Amino acid sequence: SDPPPVKGLTMPIFADPLQTIGLFLNQNAVMIDYQLPPLAVEFEYLQVFPVWGPLAVSIEISFGFTVDLHSVGFDTYGYQRYAKGGFHNPLVMFDGFYLNDLNAEGVDDPEVLFEFGLVGAAELNLGVARAGVGGGIKAQIYFDWYDAIPDGRVHISELIANVESADPGPNPLAVFDVGGALTFQLFAFLEISIIGFEQEFPITPETELFSFEESFAHNPIMATDIGNGVLMLNIGPNAQDRVYGDISDGHESVEVTGSGTNSVTVGGKTFNDISHIIGIGGQGNDSITLNLGADSVITYELDGGLGDDTI
Repeated sequence: SDPPPVKGLTMPIFADPLQTIGLFLNQNAVMIDYQLPPLAVEFEYLQVFPVWGPLAVSIEISFGFTVDLHSVGFDTYGYQRYAKGGFHNPLVMFDGFYLNDLNAEGVDDPEVLFEFGLVGAAELNLGVARAGVGGGIKAQIYFDWYDAIPDGRVHISELIANVESADPGPNPLAVFDVGGALTFQLFAFLEISIIGFEQEFPITPETELFSFEESFAHNPIMATDIGNGVLMLNIGPNAQDRVYGDISDGHESVEVTGSGTNSVTVGGKTFNDISHIIGIGGQGNDSITLNLGADSVITYELDGGLGDDTI
């Protein structure tokens, strides 16, 4: 087949039969994907301090910074959301834009990585060759996309939800899982510069001194303001828009409490300037409760769907 007009640009919907078949089976299919080149910056500094004759001590500092966003693309996720939601919110079609959480081998590795190293050594330095023993610490901090709906692709709605629904929030850092580690190791080394030979021999295994992993708490999103004063309850065919927790269309319960004429609270979040509420129960035995108050002018469209529902 002919190479793509732009390096890294592919159209899996045409090139991969599994993507095409999945489209007809109502599965999410990737229409276009563009591989982004990684950005890497490295810095090393070595200073040798003579002690007596060929005996010397050395200090080596290293720093590395890598950004690898893997790829960006567009799939049918947004179109599926639009159809399953009863064709009420056309803006969700743009939710097909995504950032890939997996590398080319399908492995979930960090998108942003910081590395720092500090090594001290005692050595014999003969100019053309050096050998000795040393020890050092290595620090690493990583940032990995938080894929709330674990399909390997982080869509726009997930990025926004990760920020807005973080507890406490909103928190821009909540789009990532953040972690890191501090390690220590003793080693021996031999370097012969005239032939380009360099080798390290571990004396002790790399030992972890400290590590951390920070993940943010998120609350399910029980309703979405889809514009023009319309509030969509995230139940039934819209259950996936809860993003967190159980996002299946099963036995669901949601309560809407009104305050004033056009304000309501759902799942702990308040929505203002609401004039109409849509709730589609879908599968299972659902409970939809509206406590709008006597002053409310909000209209509503509720459908329990299948099962033994209470409205």
